[in-house]
Amino acid sequence: MNFIIKHNDTMTRRFNLLLLLLFSIVLSSYGQDNLYDCGNSKNFAQYLFNTGQYELSRHELERIKFFCTIDTTTQLTLLKSYRKLNLLTNEQEYFDMNGIEKGGSFPVEYHDEYIRLLMTKGEYGKVEELIDKGFKITETVEHKLGAELLLKNWEKAYQLSLHGNPMST
Repeated sequence: MNFIIKHNDTMTRRFNLLLLLLFSIVLSSYGQDNLYDCGNSKNFAQYLFNTGQYELSRHELERIKFFCTIDTTTQLTLLKSYRKLNLLTNEQEYFDMNGIEKGGSFPVEYHDEYIRLLMTKGEYGKVEELIDKGFKITETVEHKLGAELLLKNWEKAYQLSLHGNPMST
């Protein structure tokens, strides 16, 4: 009889130990996020970019690009990170490969980023040429005025400034 009681005590201990082990596994995994969760990764990358941590943002965005389907907003943030880090060749390669100047189907925000890239590279004449050709951008007056000022075309810049307050749009 004593043997049966010991057996039940051993089974109870094993059962309690198993429950404790299962409970700790469930509890420890409950609070952790999946590293491959695309939504959380995109939010984290956007947070890094918004807080000026461009190098970390770039690495996170490139990881997202490898593991997830990348949307236009995430791709644009990656391109902006390249520009902020002065990795202009990476950004230029993307635009060249996808043919932005040939009228590819890019959202207007991509056109704005391309103009910012050209301004950063000092290609003001190309900016002026694209705007004159009707390259769709959201800040046409500001970019055109900036290009004219940087090209030292003072009269054209003055005329542009008279057509409306460029800072009001």
